[in-house]
Amino acid sequence: MVLKFDPFREMSLLQRNINRLFEHDTRRKNGFGETLFPAMDISETDHEVKVRALLPGMKKEDVKVSLHQNVLSISGEKKAVEIPEDARVLRHERSSGRFQRTFRLNKPVVLDNISANLSNGVLTLTLPLKDEAKPKQIEVSVN
Repeated sequence: MVLKFDPFREMSLLQRNINRLFEHDTRRKNGFGETLFPAMDISETDHEVKVRALLPGMKKEDVKVSLHQNVLSISGEKKAVEIPEDARVLRHERSSGRFQRTFRLNKPVVLDNISANLSNGVLTLTLPLKDEAKPKQIEVSVN
């Protein structure tokens, strides 16, 4: 099937492609358009919740972690890299700026025993579960 040349359709297609080019964001996003930085892994055992966040090149002073009413929040600011004035940028893919990731925990944790460690660009949070959140084995008796 041969389509007749339509200059308006071609211009519309060109305009959409140009718009997409300028809207391109190198940061990963989820299905709701929210930025997925930092990338995180969250796991749970019977005793604790473990959160690992990738924060390459960041210092502990640039990261803030809080827990309020079972909502865990990790926020901070990723500093821009200084580029000398006489340098030409050939490629710029690393993002900078403020970020925040927030998660609701499904089980209560012991607030006084939470630990946070930033090592080799990985923030590791260990959140021990309260006793009432841990599974309990119930003995079944026979009459």
